[in-house]
Amino acid sequence: MKKLVMPALVIAMLLAWVIPGAALAEAGADDGSEKVVAVVNGASITQAELDQALMQGMLNATKGMQLSPEQAQRFKSQYSGRVLDKLIMDELLSQEIEKRKITAAPGEMAKALSEQLELQLVASGRTKKEYEESDLKAKGQTWDQFIAGIAARPEVAHMYLLEKMVKTIAPEKVKVTDAEIRKFYDDNLESRFTKPEEVRASHILFGTKDAKTAEEKEAIKKQAQEVLLKAKKPGADFAALAREYSSCPSKEKGGDLNFFTKERMVPEFSKAAFSMEVGEISSLVETQFGYHIIKVTDKTPAEVRPFESAALAIRKGLETQRVQQELMTLANGLKEKATITYPGVLPDSAAGEQKATK
Repeated sequence: MKKLVMPALVIAMLLAWVIPGAALAEAGADDGSEKVVAVVNGASITQAELDQALMQGMLNATKGMQLSPEQAQRFKSQYSGRVLDKLIMDELLSQEIEKRKITAAPGEMAKALSEQLELQLVASGRTKKEYEESDLKAKGQTWDQFIAGIAARPEVAHMYLLEKMVKTIAPEKVKVTDAEIRKFYDDNLESRFTKPEEVRASHILFGTKDAKTAEEKEAIKKQAQEVLLKAKKPGADFAALAREYSSCPSKEKGGDLNFFTKERMVPEFSKAAFSMEVGEISSLVETQFGYHIIKVTDKTPAEVRPFESAALAIRKGLETQRVQQELMTLANGLKEKATITYPGVLPDSAAGEQKATK
């Protein structure tokens, strides 16, 4: 039962241990690409399929950066055995789906995908309506059309059926209790479910990194103090002063740094900015970069996501982890019973894996 190599989708139900990456359907094949490198219970995996998976693995690992021929060869030598093993595992699971006659009723998968994507949007601070009004409207799509397009992809259907198979075989092992959800929420309240306080500020920087003497640094400080007096005059145009005097690239935006958390800035800068009121202008603030004049332009308080709104996403996340674990267990069990041969020739690093499994 052949299938495409999985693409990278922002959907938690798509299981990370199966090879990610969009299928390169039109990728050219080298000579010998139809050579069989593994036979899994009579089903062949070809060199072309292995090369395609390796190519996508390289793209994922390098985030699209081009590798030199030597680097690409090293990657192939290092990972061929591992990638082939994942292709074999996926083939075994596909055969098990077929054997158990796991199918999805019309609309079943689209409904599950829609629910999952809504959870993903909420987790990122957006709503379905907002996504429809911005992203989808710009593409001329409705939500239902968007979901239908994802659901129509064979690799997505394959992943959905894998999850459904595990839930059919071992429902108790992937079940998540209310107590487990509560514990996860409490244990991760600050790190995952609390949006920290943020400040939006503009600044004028008088950089001191090029100052070679104490006198030069003092001259820079004197200029900063003079500009500070201008900035604090009623009706002063802070953005115009930033464009004229600041040595920070933000000068092009009138000194605007947008919103930031305490951790994003150096301690001296954050301490000043987070202690000020909106509209307030600081005294000179010295950091490792130089002297800053800071103007706070907006603030957003810390916000804790209520348990009720997080519970469903927590349940799905924990459930997905358990599905992954059970799939690994299932695949390893299937591999132990399978007949697998390696008629092809793999790179040296994978040579030790070229044996028959019964």
